[in-house]
Amino acid sequence: MNVKKLFDPEPLGYAQMSLFILIELLLIFDKTFSKFHLFGPFYLYDFLLILLTLFSGIKIVKNRTKLLYWPILVLVGVSTLYLFYSYFILHSPVNYSVRQFAVIVYIATVYIIFLSFINAETLKFNIRFLILLGIAAFALQLAYHVYNFIFHDNFIGSLFNEFNYFSEMAFMALFLFEVYILVYISKWWKWLLIFLFLLLISTLGHQGSAIIVSSLILGLYFVLQVDLYKKYILLLAGIACIYGMFAFFPQYFLDHNSMWRYIYWKITLKDIFEHYYGILGHGFGVQFTTPEVLETMSKDINSPWFEVRPEEKYLTPMHNSFITIAYHIGFVFMLLIFIPLKNMFTYIFKRSSENSSKEKDFLTLSMFAVMGWASFHVILELPHSSALFWLIYFSTAYLFSNNKNRVI
Repeated sequence: MNVKKLFDPEPLGYAQMSLFILIELLLIFDKTFSKFHLFGPFYLYDFLLILLTLFSGIKIVKNRTKLLYWPILVLVGVSTLYLFYSYFILHSPVNYSVRQFAVIVYIATVYIIFLSFINAETLKFNIRFLILLGIAAFALQLAYHVYNFIFHDNFIGSLFNEFNYFSEMAFMALFLFEVYILVYISKWWKWLLIFLFLLLISTLGHQGSAIIVSSLILGLYFVLQVDLYKKYILLLAGIACIYGMFAFFPQYFLDHNSMWRYIYWKITLKDIFEHYYGILGHGFGVQFTTPEVLETMSKDINSPWFEVRPEEKYLTPMHNSFITIAYHIGFVFMLLIFIPLKNMFTYIFKRSSENSSKEKDFLTLSMFAVMGWASFHVILELPHSSALFWLIYFSTAYLFSNNKNRVI
């Protein structure tokens, strides 16, 4: 992609431009914007997102848009039934129910906004925007480090031990910069940039999960470049590398936070499959923590988090957005998320010179990057990170859909 072309002043639709602006504001102002209280239960970001969704819904009805993703419709429909079940049968606290149901609201709102403007031409703008967002995130992070170096004491000592990222959205968007380098830059200094990027990632305070996601992107890039036989070899090598990282560098991957997540995931998945058969969910407005979670965390890692903050039993999910959704509505229904991406998964193994493109490579790697990040953090549940995930998700699903004018 010609870098100059990224800055062409071509007109965008109001819905698409508004979504871009909301994401940019989250990139720059982070929680200051997403948590800016307006009135009652409304916050500035959520209020603007709802207004944009209503505007987009009217446009969809007016244009009689035919493109629909049936798995997303089913997921939102089932989740809504669980919300009613939670309110009328479980009598869950309304404030916690609304807070937990936000993970579904963010899917539905971006879905409606996306349908209101998407076509082959606007998809190009989405990809261009994602690239620019990655570049901006990289520039902002470097500027943030320079600022801290000048004005903060003990900057060097804090690099690998404290959170040093500009914003939640910027951290997530940094992976888009890595993907951009891999896909669109072919010069010799490409790999020097990748090395510097990995060095930068290691200084942001999320070393373990960030390095894993960055390595996933890099490994998948090589998988895309080779034939099927070599793909399997690279996949096996990747598994061996992951094992080696955990075995030889446990300080990065098996610290207190990592063990906290591991225990939470393990017991939650056990609960989902043993007590709810992987099909049913707990609903909304319920405690995330089972008695087994509380007991194990207290005994094994001496974590008092839920004991000293009882409300966090309702507010702190599993730090894996997919497990969180499965906890609410069942593991089977959570898997609906991956159905619109089925052609993307096929592309990884059947990519050839005939059906490949930089756009497909970029969105495939970007999708895996944000899925990897959402597997280690609270991403889809929160306003300051979910919109970017779903923009990448729906753009990827649209690009890989066989027929872009029907229910898929």
